[in-house]
Amino acid sequence: MLMALLMGTPLVAPAGTATSAVAIAAVAQEAPVVGQDIEMADTLRAEGKIYVVVLTLVSILAGMFVYLIMLDKKVKKLEKTLE
Repeated sequence: MLMALLMGTPLVAPAGTATSAVAIAAVAQEAPVVGQDIEMADTLRAEGKIYVVVLTLVSILAGMFVYLIMLDKKVKKLEKTLE
């Protein structure tokens, strides 16, 4: 099944069987092949762009964290004024 997905062969379930969503879920749970290189990660690492990706993710998470802290302070202030 995994080879069919990788080769672009459409998966057609016989009538009365599980849908393709179940087939995709089964493929998603398969263990990765040992020794298989991940091209995208290797390319990003080789070109130094992985640091840009990591920095972007850290920036987004830090921004969300700061936003949640500020929102919590505002909610506490509103709760205090309602009492």
